Amino acid sequence: MYTLKASPCELKTIKLFLENKNPLDLTDLKIKIQSDIPEFVKEAIVNATELDTRLIMRSLTNTERVLNNGAVERLMEKEKALGDKLRFEDIVDEVAGVYPKIMHEGTMEAGAWSCGMVAGLVNDIPTVDGLISKIMKDAEDIIQSRLSKF
Repeated sequence: MYTLKASPCELKTIKLFLENKNPLDLTDLKIKIQSDIPEFVKEAIVNATELDTRLIMRSLTNTERVLNNGAVERLMEKEKALGDKLRFEDIVDEVAGVYPKIMHEGTMEAGAWSCGMVAGLVNDIPTVDGLISKIMKDAEDIIQSRLSKF
């Protein structure tokens, strides 16, 4: 048995390969891996819908999708007011140094933090064993339902 320990501060893309070599998207999976991601961050993702994200920094040609919160709303107001005159220095408080404040201090409104629309598809926080068992059961159910037609 292998244990994968994911650190929330590492900006690495990790893919999980099953025996059949089909990669699972870590955007959805990272919350399902037993990890160091604090429970309150996991809960924020579980409670989010696909409509709870915003695109920011478009005028800086550095677009990022983030989970909406008060700091993101303030940032978007600055973007709207300044338009093409927006500079990174204008929004640095809302985007720089945010992850430690969220991941370690639990200050969820600290600023903008990346979160894809796939957050709306996350409904629970199973263990790795629970996730793999569900995948296997779903696969068996599909196979059985298709074989029963013959």
